[in-house]
Amino acid sequence: ARPLLTRSLDERNFEALADPKLHNNYNISEMAHMVACAAAAVRHSARRRPRMSQ
Repeated sequence: ARPLLTRSLDERNFEALADPKLHNNYNISEMAHMVACAAAAVRHSARRRPRMSQ
């Protein structure tokens, strides 16, 4: 998951992550925020991951 999330953020191309039913009709900025959150949740180091309270 990490490589796909990182590549999607770097290229700002979220087609592989978005629901196909959206037909690529989504807000790029909102998708970038969502993918960044997902990437933070799967970091290697548990210390660098967000806590559940965040």
